[in-house]
Amino acid sequence: MHFQHSTPLACSTFGRRGNHQRSSLNQMEEGNSRSGTLCFGVLLLGLLLWLTLFAQFPVAHAQSDTFRFAVIGDYGDDSSQEQDIADLVKSWNPDFVITVGDNNYPDGDASTIDTTIGKYYHNFIFPYTGTYGNGATTNRFFPSLGNHDWITAGAIPYLDYFVLPNNERYYDFVQGPVHFFAVDSDPHEPDGNTSTSVQGNWLKDRLSTSTDPWKLVYFHHPSYSSGMHGSTMWMEWPFQQWGATAVLSGHDHDYERVILNGFPYFVVGSGGASLRQFGPPVSGSEMRFNADHGAMLVTASGTQITFQFNNRAGTLIDGYTVMNSNAPSGPAVPLPLAASTSSSTEIRLSWGDNSGDEDGFKIGRCQGEGCTDFTEIAQVGPNVKAFLNTGLPANTAYAYQVRAFNAARDSGYSNTARATTAVFSDKFNDSALDVSKWKLGLFSKPSSYLDPRVQVVEQNATLSVTPIASVTGGHYNGYISASTWNLTGGLAAVELTQKTSGRASTIFSVGIDRDNWLSFRTKGNTLYMVSRVAGTTSSATITYSASSHRFWRFRHDAATDSILFETSADGVTWVAHRTVPRQIALDAVRAELIAGTSEAVDVPGTAQFNKFYLVAR
Repeated sequence: MHFQHSTPLACSTFGRRGNHQRSSLNQMEEGNSRSGTLCFGVLLLGLLLWLTLFAQFPVAHAQSDTFRFAVIGDYGDDSSQEQDIADLVKSWNPDFVITVGDNNYPDGDASTIDTTIGKYYHNFIFPYTGTYGNGATTNRFFPSLGNHDWITAGAIPYLDYFVLPNNERYYDFVQGPVHFFAVDSDPHEPDGNTSTSVQGNWLKDRLSTSTDPWKLVYFHHPSYSSGMHGSTMWMEWPFQQWGATAVLSGHDHDYERVILNGFPYFVVGSGGASLRQFGPPVSGSEMRFNADHGAMLVTASGTQITFQFNNRAGTLIDGYTVMNSNAPSGPAVPLPLAASTSSSTEIRLSWGDNSGDEDGFKIGRCQGEGCTDFTEIAQVGPNVKAFLNTGLPANTAYAYQVRAFNAARDSGYSNTARATTAVFSDKFNDSALDVSKWKLGLFSKPSSYLDPRVQVVEQNATLSVTPIASVTGGHYNGYISASTWNLTGGLAAVELTQKTSGRASTIFSVGIDRDNWLSFRTKGNTLYMVSRVAGTTSSATITYSASSHRFWRFRHDAATDSILFETSADGVTWVAHRTVPRQIALDAVRAELIAGTSEAVDVPGTAQFNKFYLVAR
């Protein structure tokens, strides 16, 4: 909704939007009490309306409070990607959302605005009059205009849809320790979009009078960008000299962090619309990402402000913290935090220690998919960067946050990391085959290759498989799971503490039968990542590293319906080496841990599997 402010002591009779008549009280005939009373009544009604609406904007809180808000850009296209990002944003439970433009694709039209914005973010908007449910009780959605929002003349649908401060095209507000400045960077802006324009002078004046610790400026066209559109010269305003803390923008459909003279510029343009390629990096470009859509979570306190860009799976891609030099010293945010399944009762955490002055770390946890009600479960000492959460129930989802602390204060929270305990796991500490979990056999090799002379032993919390030396032909043995599992949206992983030697093979597979499976396997110094679909095999290879490739994992990404072949050095931080479309059914797969030879090997060695787990959905 758009508001035009009347001069003092003026009454207005409103008709259609932007069409009203004014009559000054000074022009009324003395003694015309009826007209005076009517005018006073209109003024009083207008004052009440103003107080009702503008009370909904954020009110400043104590600077010691911590606030979390989301940043999205180039998002409003009513796509599955927009849905994924909206789900990600809601999982953070932010205090509010700001946007860096292109809210309503393709043309900023009134007929699409509720399906591109309200459908996904109505619970942040006040007043909300769309058709997708209840809105917020106070406004928690603060957009900025993009070029697609201006395609419809005057950006009228945008201005009618929202209730925002000032003239609604550019405005400012304060939330906690942060002063926000939404700017209109589009050439259609009536007050100009250069640093010396009416709008530019407004920003310069507002920044100069702000006393808040953090001053964030956000708009659509990026000042500096390596993306398809590139840098926008008319928006290269002296933000740093004017007192801003950082600048956030969109327009290029990617994520980028540019640091110039120690000042951060962020491009957050991957909120839903199709991703685009980068050009040559601009000066100061320190991080570029266009492999997936994403959004930014910003955590601000009086002492520091942390910017965290996450992809739509919730994985932290980039983190950047600015400290308040005028505030008492506190430790930096521990970033990044990663969580990974360790067994059916354990989840392992690891994080970056970015401080040298912490007294320790506080670990928070909540239970359930999308949970946000974190409770502190443990504290660990300084310089500790890992934690094993034990005693958990099987097949249960958890989320974690970590913050550093010292005598001065706590840091902000880390990113949120999520993991689910396994539905099926084995540490191989039974000293015997557990028939409820496994049976001897194989499925990724011909059944004729199964040879009981290949020794299979559980001992010292290890599954050991020792191939036969110096025999020709195929000779394999090992474990296959006794039950089948639904791996849709799930994962299966194993720790390999030792592979076989020479050209003997160590194999970890998930699959259905001889003609349909996925497999990690070593031969010599090569790690093969193999898929077999309806009897046709394809593979990719990398040089095997015992340290970097200690853990092997198959993961089904339900969002893209693809299979990722991943390895890890620690079982927490994973690297994908091959991604293939899912082409086999995952609703009833078995796991396979085997070793053997397909040719004569004089010294085949022994494969040692240390730990297996499977997370099913």
